[in-house]
Amino acid sequence: MLWGEDPMSLSQEMSKAVGTMEALPSWSLDGAIVGIVGGQDFVDQKYSFMKSCGLPMVGIWMQDWVGEHTYPEGTRLVWNWQLKQDWYPEWDRMVSDWAVDGVKPFIYINPYI
Repeated sequence: MLWGEDPMSLSQEMSKAVGTMEALPSWSLDGAIVGIVGGQDFVDQKYSFMKSCGLPMVGIWMQDWVGEHTYPEGTRLVWNWQLKQDWYPEWDRMVSDWAVDGVKPFIYINPYI
C-alpha cells in the first residue's frame, strides 16, 4: 500500500515503487498531438483543415480506430483492439499521407487481462 501526506509525497512513493517515466522524445514538442474521432472521412476532413491553417502537428490521436457501437446507455468503442476497416477503410493511405508531413498516428490499447 502506498501512502503520502500530500499529492507530491504520494507521487514520490509511487515513483519509488514503479519507476519514473522517461522524457518525451524531442519530436513530440515540435507540434500538436490532436485528438480526432469520427471515422475516416471526418478525420481526413479535420486533418486537411488544420493543415491548411498551418497548424504544426506531430500526431493525430484516434480513440475510435476500433470502431464504435451504440448500446442502450450510449455509444462506446469496440474494445477488441482490431482496426475497424469499414470505419477507417483507407488507413494505410491516411498514415502514409501523414508521414509525408511528419505526423504520426496515435492509438491506444488497454493491456488488461
